[in-house]
Amino acid sequence: MSKAVVAAAAAVALALVAVVAIPLVLLVVLLGSASGASACEGQLGTISGTPVHAADLTAVQTAHAATIVTVGTRMSIPPQGVVVALAAASQESGFLNYANDGLGGDLAASQADVSRSLRLPHDAVGSDHGSVGTFQQQYSWWGTLEELMDPPTAAELFYTALLKVPGWEAMPVTVAAQAVQGSAFPDAYADDEPLARELVASLAGGGNTAISALCGTGLAMNCPPTELSAENGLTPDALRVLRCVQQQFGDHTYIGVGDRADNPGSDHPSGRAVDIVIAGWESTAGNVEGRDIARWVVANAAGLGVKYVIFDTQTYSVENAAAGWVPYSHPGGSSSPTSLHRDHVHVSVYGDAAGAAVSAAGWTLPIAAGGYVLTSGYGPRPDPTGAGTSFHAGLDFAAPAGTAIRSAASGQVSFAGAAGGYGNLVIVRTGNVDVYYGHQIDGGIRVRTGQQVQAGQQIGAVGTTGDSTGNHLHFEVRVNGSSTDPVTFLRKYGVNPGDPPA
Repeated sequence: MSKAVVAAAAAVALALVAVVAIPLVLLVVLLGSASGASACEGQLGTISGTPVHAADLTAVQTAHAATIVTVGTRMSIPPQGVVVALAAASQESGFLNYANDGLGGDLAASQADVSRSLRLPHDAVGSDHGSVGTFQQQYSWWGTLEELMDPPTAAELFYTALLKVPGWEAMPVTVAAQAVQGSAFPDAYADDEPLARELVASLAGGGNTAISALCGTGLAMNCPPTELSAENGLTPDALRVLRCVQQQFGDHTYIGVGDRADNPGSDHPSGRAVDIVIAGWESTAGNVEGRDIARWVVANAAGLGVKYVIFDTQTYSVENAAAGWVPYSHPGGSSSPTSLHRDHVHVSVYGDAAGAAVSAAGWTLPIAAGGYVLTSGYGPRPDPTGAGTSFHAGLDFAAPAGTAIRSAASGQVSFAGAAGGYGNLVIVRTGNVDVYYGHQIDGGIRVRTGQQVQAGQQIGAVGTTGDSTGNHLHFEVRVNGSSTDPVTFLRKYGVNPGDPPA
């Protein structure tokens, strides 16, 4: 999509705001001053020929650029490849995640439902053929809407395609980008190269590690401590939320553990929630600020360990990401501004589910700590049919339906789909180890065969499909094709899931 179309799409976004199911801030101005520019943002180049610096970009734009850098680092993409990807995203979307309203015409039969992208997290709305996401990739030729509207997956798809281009390393940036994108404007990426190189220098260079612009390394975001009393009693993930919102958006009042007598089911008493109070929430500017913060937290949910976010009668659940933002009502029926989260952004977290959970050996729990109960271990057990005993080749993690399942290690998806007694199954291969993730909920699988995944990346959701009597993850480890005790295996690699029942 050309820059002219980006601008036109932004105008369309304003007209459609009343009918979009996710009325979070539509970032229709590519050059706006971010509130509370981050101290870890770097200098940028140009967008649409206009000089741009870090303070000129929104936090959302910077986050999307950093995601591209981070995914490239995780995939061991050479710096030149990251420059190509950043130039492409700059040209195509201005580092915004575009939904498509389907009103532009010229849609193939397989693209007829492209407007469903409006129900997925997005920053702006366009109408260019079947183009969606930060790279304006054509649905459904590049992947599913859920994949293309997920910025990390979109970046991975771009890099995978780039690596298949013979000799891309020696090509001019605009030629390599064109080889991947197939744009109607083959030279359009040339003026985005200076911006892309400055982004690489600021986000990944200068002696900093891969995700310096997001204030941390690995999967987790680790921003500087504050002197706020609200930090007291918070879990590591909640601390990440408070500190990184403070760094990205400037001074705010926060409610941490606190007293929530009117909401006994709150995550606050356990230190698994943070409320970001929005000064002047009744005003348009205050509402936009709250939406901007909520949108940014969702965009960086994996690095913050976020479980769900609520703001202004809308809620987003990481474990049900496909539904996007949905209406929220207070469980007790209260309609006060605080109960409906109009005057603050509520963020609930898992506890310590971000990067700190990945061991030095590169392994992690498939379900966040504190979010499961082990119900069956490896070895003989009573047959569920009552006919003696059977051998259970895995470890069962019982958890509510829809609970996020994360890859225990980096590797390649060798299978994703229905598999008889396993129900909906994902298999990830890491070296000579195959890990099985069974009984997933219908529609919960979030990866495809052949896809590269990272340790801690969500690959599906808990269900009870196949030969199953309740919601749980069947976690099975096979080394050189032979099953082994998952508990013993995980502990060998620095991860302790706990003790299954005797």
